[in-house]
Amino acid sequence: MQRSRNTINWSVRTKLNMSLAIVCGFLFALIWLLFYLPETISSLSHSLLNYTRPLDAKLASSPLGKARLSRGTKLTSGLSIAPFQLRDHNNQVFNNQALKGKWHLISYGYTSCPDICPNTLLLLSQLEDKLRTGNKASGLHFLFYTIDPVRDSVEKLALYVAYFSENLTGIRAEEKDRAKVFEQELGIKAVVNINSDNGDYQVSHGGALYLINPDGKLQAVFQPLKDPFGNLAFDIDILYRDYLWIRNNLD
Repeated sequence: MQRSRNTINWSVRTKLNMSLAIVCGFLFALIWLLFYLPETISSLSHSLLNYTRPLDAKLASSPLGKARLSRGTKLTSGLSIAPFQLRDHNNQVFNNQALKGKWHLISYGYTSCPDICPNTLLLLSQLEDKLRTGNKASGLHFLFYTIDPVRDSVEKLALYVAYFSENLTGIRAEEKDRAKVFEQELGIKAVVNINSDNGDYQVSHGGALYLINPDGKLQAVFQPLKDPFGNLAFDIDILYRDYLWIRNNLD
C-alpha cells in the first residue's frame, strides 16, 4: 500500500514538473515575442515607414551595403541632395554648400517635443563625447531640423540647440515648399496638424538620423530601436559602432 502511494506521489510530482516546464517555456516564448518580434517587424518594414517616395526611387537604383551594420543603411556611393535653401539658428542661409567639407549627422523634430527630440539630442551629445574620447570626433557636425517652423522661430531654435551642444546647428525652412523639398530628399516623415478652432497642435514624426558626407551627399540612414511599447530610441554603442564602420568603409 505504501509503495503504491509513493508511486502515485512520484507520478503527481512528475506531472507537476512537466506542467511547470511547459509554463516556463510559454513565458519565455512570450517574453521573446514582446521584446524581439516588434523589432523584427520594424526592421523589415523600416524602409516603408521612414522613406518618402522620392527617396525610395533613389534607393531602388543605389547599391546598399548593410553588412556589419546593426541599425544603419549605408548608401555605397552616396545620394545627391537636390538644391535646397534653409536658415540656421543664426538666421544665416543654409544650403547644399553648407553641407560640404565635413560630415553632418541630421536629426529632426520640434522644440516643443516632450520626449523623442530632447532624448535624441542628448544622445548625440553623448555620441560626440564618446567620439572625442577616442579622438574620432574630427570633422563631424550635428544638425537639428525643425518640422514646426511656425512655432520654432530662429530665436527659439537658437535657445533650444544651445542646451545640448556648441557643435549643434538648428535649421528651419521659411516656406512650406522649401521644407517639402528638403524633407523629401532625406525621407523625413512628419505630420503637423493645427486645429483652427483652438490653435492646438498635433505633431507626429519619425526618428531616423541622416549622415551626410563631406561631398554633401546622403551617405547613410540610421534607424532607432523600438521597445514593446512603441517608443523609439537609439543605443549609443550601436550608433557609435555603425558610424565608425561607415567612416572606415567608404569603398
